[in-house]
Amino acid sequence: MRLVVLLAVLVSGLFPANLLGVVELQKNNDYLESKRAISQHLPELAIPRLQKLLENEDLGEQQKSEILTLLGEAQVRAKFVDEALATLSDPLLSNFSPSHFWIGNAYISKGQYSEAINAFEKINRLSMVEDASLIIASLQTSLGLADEALPRLSDLIESKNEAISREATLRLIDIHLTREEYDDAAQLLESFKPTEASEEGLALYLRGRIQLGKGERVDATESFSGIVNRPILETQIPAPIFHSATLALIDSISLEGNYGPAISTSLEIIERFPDSPLIDEIFSRLKIWSQKTSNSIPTLLQKLESWLPGPDQSAQDFGLIEGATIAGLGQSSSTRSYSLRSIYSLHLYASIHLRSDDPTEQNMALRRFRQLQSICSSKTVNLLADSIIETGLFHFKSGNLTQSLYHFEALSDSLIPVHLQAYGAAFVGQVLLAINEPEQASAAFLSARDLALEAGLEDLALTSTLNSATTLIAAGSSQALDELDAQLKSPRTKSFLLLERGLNLANRRSPDARKLLSRFIAENPESSRFQEAALALAENALFIPRDRRMAEVQAKSLNFDLETQPVLFARHVLVLLELGLGVDLANDFLSALPDHEFSPRILFQLGQSYRTGGIRGPENAKVGQAYISFNRFLQAYPEHELSEAARFLCAISAAASGTPTSTEEALSRYLELAQDEGPLANEARVARISLLIDSGQQEVALKEIESVLSKQDLTNTDRYRLIIMGADAHGQLNENEQALSYYEKLLALPDLPTVWHHRAQFHRGQILERLDREIEALEAYLSVVDRELQDLPQRAMNEWKWFDKCGIDGALALLEKKQRWEAAISLANRLARSGSPRAKDAAASSERISLEQQIFQGR
Repeated sequence: MRLVVLLAVLVSGLFPANLLGVVELQKNNDYLESKRAISQHLPELAIPRLQKLLENEDLGEQQKSEILTLLGEAQVRAKFVDEALATLSDPLLSNFSPSHFWIGNAYISKGQYSEAINAFEKINRLSMVEDASLIIASLQTSLGLADEALPRLSDLIESKNEAISREATLRLIDIHLTREEYDDAAQLLESFKPTEASEEGLALYLRGRIQLGKGERVDATESFSGIVNRPILETQIPAPIFHSATLALIDSISLEGNYGPAISTSLEIIERFPDSPLIDEIFSRLKIWSQKTSNSIPTLLQKLESWLPGPDQSAQDFGLIEGATIAGLGQSSSTRSYSLRSIYSLHLYASIHLRSDDPTEQNMALRRFRQLQSICSSKTVNLLADSIIETGLFHFKSGNLTQSLYHFEALSDSLIPVHLQAYGAAFVGQVLLAINEPEQASAAFLSARDLALEAGLEDLALTSTLNSATTLIAAGSSQALDELDAQLKSPRTKSFLLLERGLNLANRRSPDARKLLSRFIAENPESSRFQEAALALAENALFIPRDRRMAEVQAKSLNFDLETQPVLFARHVLVLLELGLGVDLANDFLSALPDHEFSPRILFQLGQSYRTGGIRGPENAKVGQAYISFNRFLQAYPEHELSEAARFLCAISAAASGTPTSTEEALSRYLELAQDEGPLANEARVARISLLIDSGQQEVALKEIESVLSKQDLTNTDRYRLIIMGADAHGQLNENEQALSYYEKLLALPDLPTVWHHRAQFHRGQILERLDREIEALEAYLSVVDRELQDLPQRAMNEWKWFDKCGIDGALALLEKKQRWEAAISLANRLARSGSPRAKDAAASSERISLEQQIFQGR
């Protein structure tokens, strides 16, 4: 862990005002308000005030220098780095050390550390030289120039300024630890003399790291105990380091099988820090250790029980219904939120009891798992999935296959991480095998394979593929299938089985089919089913993993009779079209069999192949042919299930042609799709507006938007969407104020409900953010926050919603995005005191930011 903290000088003011002796400036309201805004971590609000001050022609050089430097500081803090560099380049500041200090920090913000070093090296004021040298050493370390930083830090250790000396020592120790030079780090640590509690705690933590690095685990345990056994307010070390020490402590105690003491210490830590940022890691260890020791289980269960949420009467039914979803599991749950400690305790408590042989304990565990599933949130989705897996496996082992299947099927929800969805699909396959549903089981295994590949679980992907292959032929295991194959004596029968296995796997799009089909083709060149196998192999080669070369080799040599083999002929055409070939064969089939079941697919694929399938020819010609194909499809098969997609693709093809005529046709088709209100209606509206804008018809797009907005029966939701479209259209014209005018009009409506006022300000702020007008965005959000904090009557829930969105999702998110951690903490604390429904979320955000960014609010 890198211990070098952000430059401490950024926290303080630029320099004492009395250095300049400008008394009258200290009484100026704009100047004082600017300094206050900076102290509140909102320098954006100070910048316009300072710029206004600079317009005063009566300013003396000293006054102007101070204002310029303070403006440069505000711009650096606000991340307006280029503006800051321009401000600080004023000739008045050319020999002024504080200006070089902020120039250096501006370059740090840009990530230009070499330029920053050059700026800090120009500082010649004696009171700032050592601070600058310390910063330079930090930058050299960040640039991987530790060899250059070492002598500089070694010199600073001798500084008469104890704070400088101690900081240089800590940074040297950090460099040695990074290099695994533990003896050198230990020697420096011995010379380090802490002067306050935070430094004592930090030194103790470093000592523990050194001891662990040298293999002195017992001593390391004592060091970490020295941190953990004192309150965090006593040690005052950064919270992330403190919590890392708690985890290092329990890991050290657990060595050599000392799981009992490690469990006890873990419980003590959770008791003290129920919201520990490492709570997941601690409970993961408790679950593992609880399976390796029995002596500590009673104590563990007793403590867990004290942290459990109260029993949920709605959870008495511990089964799931068919088609249960993750989102639906919590529908009957109360809206009360639960602490992470309660939820993790509930999970571990139920897991331990479910391992019992006592049916009463098992049923209690199942009810507790059902309760867990009703109260989990997005933060604990892994626990939710684990509980479903454990419950499903329990039912599977108990022979309750129906309940087992319902549980595993629930894991297909998109809210579940992909790797857990993969395991859920694999378990579904196993259950379906047990209830003798081989085809469904095969599909489940294939789904598990695809998900496992997506999640990078190669072993699970291979296992699922093999299971799929075996279930395509029979309900038996792969071993039984291999034994059957070994028992067959007739070459013809063995070839038949080989082909059927390959074809079945090919139907499921399994790449395992390729080996079987290739083997059949190589061993049976005279077979009457040779071309059928080659076609299946060509089709399969176009699936993932795609092998175009294999598909071409197999497909080009095929020759099916249109009259006697229309299905095989059609499948062959579809393969060729996918390869960018077979246009003539496709037209032959369409001419001869326009009413065949494959004809719509062939005509649709013909259009797709012209559009994206690699058919050779000039791009304009291919786009034209794609349009012709989709237009033919619409004329021949207007009621087909693919007709709406064909209309949409026809419009896309027309738009791609780029001619005025084709553009107008595309706009017309988009309009038809929108008016029909089909599945693609929304996409058609968006595409139509986008095409209008792309073709330089922004005014037409805006007029169309205004026309729809003028409708009296327009819903609020539709009005909101059209406002965004209007803003986007104006944005294309760089008409920023016009883009915002839509929301200004909404805000100006008479009797506008509070909820709409707050909602408009939130989305207005979002547009301002997209236009990089983040100060105005922040002011929009804060206008809602400040208004509500000044007047807090009983609010309706939907009014509180937009107050919270402006405060938490708007202003707080913007401050976090800009890494304005102090300002974010300040705002989060204000929101936490508001009494809103999400006040606890704001408090949690304040704590999270403090922990993640090592900002100790109590100092």
